[in-house]
Order: sequence, then C-alpha cells, then structure tokens
Amino acid sequence: MNSHTTRHHRRWIAPARASSLLVACLFIPWPTTAWAHTCTFATVGKTMLLEADCETTTPIVIPDGWTLDGKGHTITAVEAAAGAWNGAVITTEGSAAHVRNLVLTAESLACACNQKDDSDQRLRGILFDGAGGTIRNCTVRNLTMTQPCGCQEGNGIEVRSYAGDTTHDDGVTVLIQRNLVTGYQKNGIVLAGDVEAIVAENRVEGFGPTDAIAQNGIEFGMGATGLAMGNEVSGNWYIGTTWASTGILIFESDRVSVIHNILVDNQVGVGVEAWCWSAPSADGNRVAANQVFGAQVGVSIAAYNLGSYSQCAATANDNRVLLDQLTSEAGEIGVVIATGEAFCPCEDQEPEADGNLLWRNDIEGFAVPVQDEGTGTVVLGDRTNGRDSVAQVREPVAHRARSPIPRWTRTASPGL
Repeated sequence: MNSHTTRHHRRWIAPARASSLLVACLFIPWPTTAWAHTCTFATVGKTMLLEADCETTTPIVIPDGWTLDGKGHTITAVEAAAGAWNGAVITTEGSAAHVRNLVLTAESLACACNQKDDSDQRLRGILFDGAGGTIRNCTVRNLTMTQPCGCQEGNGIEVRSYAGDTTHDDGVTVLIQRNLVTGYQKNGIVLAGDVEAIVAENRVEGFGPTDAIAQNGIEFGMGATGLAMGNEVSGNWYIGTTWASTGILIFESDRVSVIHNILVDNQVGVGVEAWCWSAPSADGNRVAANQVFGAQVGVSIAAYNLGSYSQCAATANDNRVLLDQLTSEAGEIGVVIATGEAFCPCEDQEPEADGNLLWRNDIEGFAVPVQDEGTGTVVLGDRTNGRDSVAQVREPVAHRARSPIPRWTRTASPGL
C-alpha cells in the first residue's frame, strides 16, 4: 500500500543525511547514480514499515509497544563527522518492542571508545533497554568501528534490564530467533541483567582469529537467564594474551540452559564463569547435547578471584555438562573445572567450583580430556578418545592452595 494515498498510513522520517540527499538531487543524474536516502517508515496501527534502504546518523527509536518491520531493507549507520556516532542504531523507549525482517549494518565508524560509565552511548545494533518482546528474522552485519579496534562495544543484538534485582519477578522476557549476526565488534547476542530469554536458531559468526578484541558469540550475563538452543556459533578466537573468546558464555548467571547448539572454531566452546564482579555466581547451569568442533577448550566451568574485579568469593557450583560431543584435532582441554586468581593483590576470598557433574560426554582429540581443579566433581560415563572413562567422584577438601589461572581457561571480558 502507498503511504501517500492510503488513509490509514502515516509517514515517519528518521533523522539522516538530508543535506547529502539535496546535493545528490541537484548534481547527480538519474538513474545512473544512486544516493543515500533518509530512513522513512509507513505506519499501520503500531507497526513501522521501512520503505527503502537508507542511512541514519542518529539512533532510531521504537515507541512503546510498537513493531519495526524492515521488509528486507537495510539501515546503515553512518557518521555526520568522525567519531560522532553514539548509541545503538535501533533502540526502544518503553517496556515492549518487536523487530523483524530488518538488515542492519554500519559504515566507516571511527574507532572512538565510549567508557562503561557512558554505556548508553556505546555502539550496538539492536538494543532493547528495559524492554521485552521479539527480534526475529533480522540480519546484523559488520556492526563495527573501523578495524582493528579494541573498544569494548559493538554488540550485534543486546537486551538488558537493570531496574530489578535479577529475581525475574519484574524483569523482561524476550525471544531472539532466526537472526544472522556476523562481523560484530565485541559480542554477537547479549542478554544482561534482569532478563529471561529464549535464543534459538540464530547464526552468529565472529571475526575468526584476531588480536584486536576478545569476542563472544552469545552471552548470558549479570543475572540473565533462559535458553540457548539450536544456534550455530563460529569464529570467536582471541590470539592476544590474558583473555579468551567464547562461543557461548554464561557470565555470572544461574540456571541457563545451553542445549543442541553447534559451535565451530571458537577458542572456548561454552564458558560458565563467575568473578563476583556484578553477581556472585554461575551456578546450576546446564550444557547439554551440544556439538563443539575445533575449540582450544571445549567447555570451561570456572570461579576466579580477579583482584579488584572481585567483590566476594565467586562460585561455579552444581553445573551440568551432559551428552556433549567435543571434537578437536589439536585442542588443549576437553572440559576444565577451574578455580584460581589473577590481577592480584587479591582479597582473602576463596572461589569455589563444587558439585559439578560431567555425564556421558564424547571427548575426542584434546590433549587433556578433563582437567578438574574443583571439589566434589562427579564424572560418569564420559568417553574420551574412544575409551570409556572410569566413574569418578572427587570429595570436597577443606582448603586448596590458590593457583594462577592457566591461560586457556580464561573467558573473554563480558563487554557489558
């Protein structure tokens, strides 16, 4: 339907480079050369319908309870001046929103870092801030600043809510399904804070080996919970020092299920980790029936004391690693359960990884199939390098000397 002739339609124009459009109209002949369009939307009820490919120099805001339907068109974030871009490309202003059928990208953004204290100004593709809803059938590609750039921002899709207390009584719920997120700068898909999410059937592709930034594919962090299922995540690998990249990262969150995902060529396939930085624990998570190929570490469960980051004794307890296929031609560790400290001087805090279960995992090609630095770990029915393992139960001990964190067990900084 035509927005100019249909009575029920209104035309909504997003801010963009109007001056460049005027210059194009005056000096560039039609139709041999095209120019950049402002972002315009027809509206039907509470649905914004993107009318054509366009560019924007400022965030586009979805009103409360509205849907943005991209209709397959592309929105490109550009800068009016070098370093001028601030914030997410698409964001929300209420408690609910929906985005579908949209292609989103960025072009030639300067590498200009926004500090954590200015988190609203950090680069994201689609940001639901305190809003639930759905994000489906979208493509977010090359959502980066000019590379190489180590700014801890540039998440493809992010849903966050910090108004509650992570009990999820007053949090937000979201479905993120069948999206392609590729070429992001920091993280592909992020859930942070008082958020309960289903992240399903997405394809998430990082840079591959890079020393610019430690990327993560999908991250549940700072109390977020939910389910990651049926996703394909690849190409998150940091070749610098200190940190590591992760395909799916559970960071200081409890009761997250990571099930039936395919993870290829990620430095750590699945990471479950707590430092007591924003929350004390990564407890009661389930990592089950995933296929992990080509990782340096298949699955990492860890509680660390990281100096000034740590506010208490972190725990990574009662996690379950079940029925996973972990395969690597030159991997270092299949499953690691770790505690330790780094970036000291450290407070007298004893991180704990207790009562974790490994059950019927198939671990092939890793130099060390299982490295256990925890207590009370139960290993049942794992198959390593073609051989069935003997059942093991490691009893808790009263005290264990602290050990430096091995390089290969460190997950990436969360980027939140």
